Amino acid sequence: MGTPLPPVANVVRFVVEGTTPHAPWVNAIHYGYTGTPPTAANCQALAVKLYGLWVDNFPPLMLTSATLEGVTCIDLSSALGGTGQHLGGTNGSRGIAELPGSSAVVLSKSVARRYRGGHPRSYLVAGIATDMADTGHWAGGLVAAVTGAYEAVQTGMNGTVEGATTLTTEVVVSYFDTVSVPLAPHRRIVPLVLPVVGVVAQPRIGTQRRRIGV
Repeated sequence: MGTPLPPVANVVRFVVEGTTPHAPWVNAIHYGYTGTPPTAANCQALAVKLYGLWVDNFPPLMLTSATLEGVTCIDLSSALGGTGQHLGGTNGSRGIAELPGSSAVVLSKSVARRYRGGHPRSYLVAGIATDMADTGHWAGGLVAAVTGAYEAVQTGMNGTVEGATTLTTEVVVSYFDTVSVPLAPHRRIVPLVLPVVGVVAQPRIGTQRRRIGV
């Protein structure tokens, strides 16, 4: 077992997970917050909020046999930070034309600062075979729809208040830097937290082969 990652002040981590006919899938999303750290009850309420927004926006883009199973919210400010979970079971509704189980829509996230390895992205379960423009690319309609769906989720989460905790915006967290910390495991003493300032889905068909079930 590796050394635990250091705390990240004023950040919560959401784990959005579900299944496809081939394997489970997981997306990790981070949000900054102001106020006091969320309690377990606050984290559960935040998980419910994100689950609802995902249901509102992504099932129409997902294979009918793919599901959203739940969302977990974890406060990263300390090892004893609050944790809450919401479980569900919502199927996609786009159709039954399957692609390989590892297929994904790559969502690129931009931040204001350049840094080594600074290419944050998410690999989203979306699209079916009829959404392909060719063997390596998604059709433009799906690309635009995924970008819009994710932006709607962000808009819904931004400014959410639970108890004495107020979410700000989505952020990315960098724990490692081979330049400033040249010795393995290259872990930053204080993790770098950067707000996400833009998102865009990429036309190339991505793969979750190394990320499925992680």
